Amino acid sequence: MTSDAPSRPTERGAQVPFALRGRIGDDERVIWSDRPHPLFILLASLGLVIGLGVAFVVALLIGPLLPASVRWWAVLVPVGLTVLLLAWRVLDWFFRGYALTETNALRVSGVLRQTFVELRLSRVQHTVLDRTLLERILGLGTIGFASAGTGSVELVWRGIGTPAKVLDMARGRIGGERGGDDRRSAPAGASGGDGDERPPLIGLAGGIGAGKSFVAGLFESLGCVVVDSDQHARAALDEPGVRDELVAWWGEDIVGADGNVDRRRIADIVFADSDQRRRLEALIHPVVHRKRQEAIEQAAQAGKRAVIVDAPLLFEAKVNEQCDAVVFVDAPHEVRVERVRERGWDEAELARREAAQSDLGGKREASDFVLMNDGPRADVEVRVKEILEAVLRG
Repeated sequence: MTSDAPSRPTERGAQVPFALRGRIGDDERVIWSDRPHPLFILLASLGLVIGLGVAFVVALLIGPLLPASVRWWAVLVPVGLTVLLLAWRVLDWFFRGYALTETNALRVSGVLRQTFVELRLSRVQHTVLDRTLLERILGLGTIGFASAGTGSVELVWRGIGTPAKVLDMARGRIGGERGGDDRRSAPAGASGGDGDERPPLIGLAGGIGAGKSFVAGLFESLGCVVVDSDQHARAALDEPGVRDELVAWWGEDIVGADGNVDRRRIADIVFADSDQRRRLEALIHPVVHRKRQEAIEQAAQAGKRAVIVDAPLLFEAKVNEQCDAVVFVDAPHEVRVERVRERGWDEAELARREAAQSDLGGKREASDFVLMNDGPRADVEVRVKEILEAVLRG
């Protein structure tokens, strides 16, 4: 069963599932290992069990109408198949194993034919947490790992108990392997290792046209440094390695006459196809992450009060989990429509682009502060100052 404290390092072999023993190098320190939660057995069989249960009930109802020689078979066959199915699922559960070491994520599965997957953490650029309604009720989830440019998840841990904790721990290791800075491992004001204090990280979320850039500018006037993730993402498109990958995916037409990536063409592709959008995000996010970490270090050296992350996909890219606080910048829909008209968009274009992002209501609820940006500038400035002081006080 999954531990309630997955971040506690395991002793060599003590908690490693049977199927993984002998597959982890002697020099690898195991951070976490487990097999799926036992409830995974039921969830994986649920559809067929329900079907066989219905067949059993039908057999009981029509049993009196059947000849005696057939009657018992009609009842026993669904029962027998259910028992066999559950027995097979138990074996499948027993022969599954997941592990996180200091350098690798591993998975083994299969009864008659085993599949072993090992993914080096330094290659992981994108993580996924998928939870059905029933899994959320039961506290389970599926974690996936992908490397940049693959467009698909390469390693999956299914049926994990306390999945958010496990994913948080895995991301910490991934950040360490990349040489990144897991923000939550160093609270606001903690030493950065070179004598400087790291400033707190404040994320900005909100709908398109809510005025996040305006609010970011107000924070900047109060001694903060602003990291514009959208600007970094646009710049990343023209990095040679990224541009070559995009040409391999979508052809030479993706590059304009000036030799730079045609951003309008990119927008047409990714806003029309969510799979292509996720593929692009998996390629771009590591570049943006690197730029953000560089900005944080520079802000620490310059003695800035805080780092403001203006990221359109703050929650989608899980950047919010690295922040000390998240501010949701809000404005009425009609105000936002008027603002985006200045960009040459109409209301339909606003709706199309917002459909590519997660629910605004969920983001608002998950944020630490809500800032209404539809009044006089002076009122917004006062609220920004109050929020900054609250974050600095911790």
